[in-house]
Amino acid sequence: MPVQRGYPTYVTNPDPNTFGYFWKGDTVTLKWANIDSRTYDFYNTLENDGGGSPFSSYIRVKSNVVGDSAIGVWAGYGSRYYTIVVPK
Repeated sequence: MPVQRGYPTYVTNPDPNTFGYFWKGDTVTLKWANIDSRTYDFYNTLENDGGGSPFSSYIRVKSNVVGDSAIGVWAGYGSRYYTIVVPK
């Protein structure tokens, strides 16, 4: 999977000819994180609820908490870090 190089927030105009490239000898750390599908469904429906506009459609937030009067999420996510040095 292609991965682009990130930049600090203070870099406002990165060079378009080299944007996203790594250089030989760079140390690269990749954070790989995942959540289950029910947790994704909760956050996806919560964030795409129409934004409070009176003209938006009603969105039912999907919960993964069991119970008639319960709504929310019981969630956690796993992370793994991988570090490599770009070969010279």
